[in-house]
Formats: sequence, C-alpha cells, structure tokens
Amino acid sequence: MAGQVRIGCSGWSYPHWRGGFYPEKLPAREHFAFYARHFDTVELNNSFYRQPPPERFDAWREQAPAGFLFAVKGSRYVSHIKRLAVEQKSIDLVVEPAVRLGDKLGPILFQLQANFHLDLQRLTRFVGMLPADLRFTLEFRHDSWLIPPVRDLLRTRRIALCIPDHPKMTRLFEITSDFTYIRMHLPAQGLGYGKRALQPWAERIAGWSSRGVDVFVYFNNDMEGHAIEDAQTLKDLLGTQVLPESGGGKAGIRTRGAD
Repeated sequence: MAGQVRIGCSGWSYPHWRGGFYPEKLPAREHFAFYARHFDTVELNNSFYRQPPPERFDAWREQAPAGFLFAVKGSRYVSHIKRLAVEQKSIDLVVEPAVRLGDKLGPILFQLQANFHLDLQRLTRFVGMLPADLRFTLEFRHDSWLIPPVRDLLRTRRIALCIPDHPKMTRLFEITSDFTYIRMHLPAQGLGYGKRALQPWAERIAGWSSRGVDVFVYFNNDMEGHAIEDAQTLKDLLGTQVLPESGGGKAGIRTRGAD
C-alpha cells in the first residue's frame, strides 16, 4: 500500500499572507478554516516558544476538518535550554496536551540547535522516554549527529530522521521509521523554490510513498507567501488531494502491529 503524502506549511498565522493567500477582509479568526480548505496538514510552531494551554489543542481538534493532521513542534525548553537532558515530566508536558488532538495528531518534532554537538548517551536516554505509540522526528542541525549509530538508534526506536532543506544544513535522505519528515526552510537561491527546484523533491517523495512510507512536508519559507505557493506547487506535481477520500488517515498515533 502506498504511503500517504501530506504537504503544508509551518504555521498559518502570518499577517503578510493577507491579500495574497488570505482574502483581504477575512477575519484572522477564520484564517485556519481557510487554510484547512487548501492543505491537509500544518506544523504548529507556537508550541516551541510557549506551550499552548490544553484547551487550545481541544479547539484546534474541533476546528480542523476530518482527516486533517497537526504536526507539533516540541518545546524549546526540552531541545534548546535543557538540550534533551530532561526528566520524563518535561516530555509529558509536551506530549499530554498534544494527544488531545486525538486522531488529528501527526508527528511531534524536536529541533536541535546548530551548536549542540553529538551526545549519543544523552540522545539514547532521551528517546528511551518517548512514548512508542506516537510518531516523533528529530531535526539535527550539527553534522556530528549524522552518523550510523544515531541513525541505528532512531531506526530501533522508529523515530524519523528529519530531512531539512537549507543551504547551510546537511541533508540525509535516509528513512528510519514508517514515515519521513521534511522541512523546506530555504532554497539554494532566492526565497521561493518554484517548480523546477521542487521537481526532484516530488520524485523522491513519490518513490518513498510507493514503498509504503508516509511523507510529511512543511514549507517554512513564509516570506512574501512563498511557503503557500511552493506547497501548492509540490501538491500539483504529486497530484495530491486536499484530504484523503476516506476522510481520515494515518495519524501520529501508532496502532499495535503497525509496520
């Protein structure tokens, strides 16, 4: 069975999208509903800076259409301040509100700092505390992490190695779970990718999907609305629909016995 392909943006609340993507007079409170008519997933970024109250996750779950998935970016307290050296309680403070999204929860992302170098012992302890029934992905921003023992650890724990696209970041096209997670930060030139630059990505994604791998892609180049335009272009290249025909899909919660 082919894996699902989900394409969206890193956030939806950008004032400079008004008049381009959002209609000029559309109230801000209606922006998410408008966004969700065009894309079937979004990466929540505000959870990185400040943990939203549990009720906010309840509201997002209720507002999102059937089949929509939220990726949740984990708190910077875990990834940046404590640099993964946390106790179970800190992980629970990220996970417990997120699971209120129910079947609309996608992967949970932890993004590490570029000046955080390899610490395999710390990483091993950290991933050992992550719930095995949820999907997690790690974005490493220092090349010292991109070694076989780290990839083997992620594969054992079924955690996806995040694939970042940025001129100053190294990419490894390696699958370490039943899904992969791609963050399109910035193209090699300019602010927008465009069809020509996205064609190779479409081919890679189609290949992974044909092998049964679910693919999550988020565009973070929000300047001047490029994220919206590029996300739509990639969708067009892949021929993806806004929502699965079944009205649902594989979420971030794993079922027992899943591959």
